[in-house]
Amino acid sequence: MIYDANMRPSNVTFKHLMSAHFRLGKYEDVMRLFREMLEKCYGADPPTYAETIEGFVKGGAMDQATELYMEMRKRGSIFSEPVFGNLIRGYIAAGRVQEALDVFEFVPEKVERTAMSTNAVIEGYCNADRINDALDFFEMLVEKNLSRDALSVAYLMDWYIEHGNLQEAEKLFRSMGEKGCSPAAVAYNTLFDAYFKQGMNVEIEKLLQEMLDQRCEPDSVTYDTLIDGFVKVGNLDESLKVFGRMKEAGLKPGIAIYNKLFGHLCNEGKLDEASSLFQGMVDGGQNPDVETYDILTEKYSREGRDEEIKSYFQNLLEKIKLSEELVARIRLQGQNASGEEKSKTETQAPYTCTEDNKNFEVAV
Repeated sequence: MIYDANMRPSNVTFKHLMSAHFRLGKYEDVMRLFREMLEKCYGADPPTYAETIEGFVKGGAMDQATELYMEMRKRGSIFSEPVFGNLIRGYIAAGRVQEALDVFEFVPEKVERTAMSTNAVIEGYCNADRINDALDFFEMLVEKNLSRDALSVAYLMDWYIEHGNLQEAEKLFRSMGEKGCSPAAVAYNTLFDAYFKQGMNVEIEKLLQEMLDQRCEPDSVTYDTLIDGFVKVGNLDESLKVFGRMKEAGLKPGIAIYNKLFGHLCNEGKLDEASSLFQGMVDGGQNPDVETYDILTEKYSREGRDEEIKSYFQNLLEKIKLSEELVARIRLQGQNASGEEKSKTETQAPYTCTEDNKNFEVAV
């Protein structure tokens, strides 16, 4: 219809159409639309090429991704490093390792190569269970003084941990300094997660102290991992202590962390502490979700304080923006409560009937 009206569709029009075909896995149609866009819109900018290549890579359509990548190279287009990273991971996943390495070698010709592209190679090898190739590549980076970082090591550690070799992961962690990689939060987080899963509580405490002694700043993932881990092993006090450190560091806990703490505080009968935490969450700009509502209303109901928490949520409707799902849940509960109260009143109240001009009060 656009063509019949002698109008020219824009790049945005084609992007929407290609996005729909990507979702349907119709990659040949995506390529057809892309070519049509080049003709009708007089070309495409590098970001559009990059987005389309990424779509093909995610769908495993590496032939189409390669076609556009080589076309960009011929046109002398300016690449961004994420394009290379996507291609490298896609090629390795498809078993086309040499093409992945060719992309890696091409990077310096166009952009400054950082650890992003080297990590794409290491991650790709690890995902393909080619750990020896990943280790050889990492050692090559060390020998040639090419970019690598703590994430490079974390990918290798993850592989060993997933394959039941925590000792080798710890060995890699301890050798980071020798390999020119400063320990960073991402590497510590990998070990924290492994220690929690294996119940190594003493090692967790030691590693946390070491992290602080080394002045390695924990990130939000560190705090989330520690809080969640301590909650799961039943150490609520330590979890709350870490939560306090996170707040002091100026980091904003996610709603999932709050919900875990609400659940455990309520399970231990600490409803007042849960209320205080809830108030602090709202005051800090973190809005509750449906899970928050369900946890608190269920726990408070057990203690006969359900009206208290429901009333608090009702008041929030006028003060902060909540999700549509939560708003619907609160209003539905309010309507149910009103209906029950009304039914109760009607049931208990007497009514009057008349028979042969005599009034009778009948209690129902």
